[in-house]
Amino acid sequence: LGAANSGTTALSLWLRNHPGVSFSTPKGPGYFAFDFPKYRVADSWEKYAACFEDDDGSGNQIRGEGSTWYLNSMDAVPRILESRPAAKFICILRNPIDQITSFHNTLYHQCNESIKHFERAWNAQERRKKGIDIPSSCREPTFLYYGDVSAFGRLIERLYTWADRDQVKVIIY
Repeated sequence: LGAANSGTTALSLWLRNHPGVSFSTPKGPGYFAFDFPKYRVADSWEKYAACFEDDDGSGNQIRGEGSTWYLNSMDAVPRILESRPAAKFICILRNPIDQITSFHNTLYHQCNESIKHFERAWNAQERRKKGIDIPSSCREPTFLYYGDVSAFGRLIERLYTWADRDQVKVIIY
């Protein structure tokens, strides 16, 4: 888990090439983020398990995936730990100002954001929290709450309420 636009793809490519890791395809199946249904590529356990087709079946490989929304999700980490209590988490983060402007650009180009200029989009957050000015093509309105999405200190503190510190590795990109 980690912040979108913070190096998760680079980390996933590195891990994918390790013989002891079976990494999901796609990188972010989003299975455990039940609170973000439009971002769940794998919406059943069967579909999720199929994302690990490179698993050699030996039981010696670690399964990994890179669903960036797990850090923002209220469901994902508790559901992961319910399924796998000994799960380990790599949380990759980036300077929040660089991350959130890059993330805004991604949302804009995916048609999830209708405001091209970041400062205007930032200033629209309070209206959007009231349900005003949400683009009809936006798959998840809470992703437009840029201050919340990039509140890494708060998000990491919440992560530590669910997972022990020895289960979490935080990397700053």
